[in-house]
Amino acid sequence: MTESRFASTRWSLVQLAGGENSPEGRAALEELCSRYWYPLYAFLRRSGRAPEEAADLVQGLFTSLIERESLGGADRDLGRFRSWLLGALNHHVADVYKHKQALKRGGGHAIVSIDVDLAETRYHVLPVSDEKPEDLFDRQWAQTVMERSFESLGGEYKRRGQGELYDALREALLADGEGVDRAQLAEQLGMEAGALRVALHRMRKRLRDHIESEVLETVGPEADLQAEIKDLLDALGQRG
Repeated sequence: MTESRFASTRWSLVQLAGGENSPEGRAALEELCSRYWYPLYAFLRRSGRAPEEAADLVQGLFTSLIERESLGGADRDLGRFRSWLLGALNHHVADVYKHKQALKRGGGHAIVSIDVDLAETRYHVLPVSDEKPEDLFDRQWAQTVMERSFESLGGEYKRRGQGELYDALREALLADGEGVDRAQLAEQLGMEAGALRVALHRMRKRLRDHIESEVLETVGPEADLQAEIKDLLDALGQRG
């Protein structure tokens, strides 16, 4: 992977969100919040917070980041944004209860919609386990990255008029080849077996590219990329 390949995306969201107040910066902050609110919510719920309290704390954190322009303190050279953000949440929670501040969801500055009922539906389908809150946060972050990567990949294929191919091969990728009858799939798509293998290989490569692009938007030095990818795969491999 070359330096120029991801030069325009590396750490870009954090840079924009932590920069001067502007429509672009606001949009970047909204994007970061939309990506991270549920992993943060799940972390707080697993830590023992009640649903409304968890939602209030997440919104309060985002409000604090806006009012204090705290994202400017996120240093790309320190590596992973998600680690910084989780630390910021813990500091925010401690500050709220240290000073007995009232929890006011969004404080009039809510920039992401937190549907508590929907969040609870998502939370309660998680397997019952003794998984640590930090591990759950990482797993939900990893799932968000994967969902967004598949969404980007699907858009790419559909723009090329290959939506049917994407829909068929996506299931094969998700199953990682297990339980997939490739001969039947090739027949369904009107492809030779060899052509199907090539198509699957290309889709895996493009999926990897999209995952790397997602990760690099919020990771520091490019040397950290492979470590972050490993963390992502490890998080997805956790069992609840």
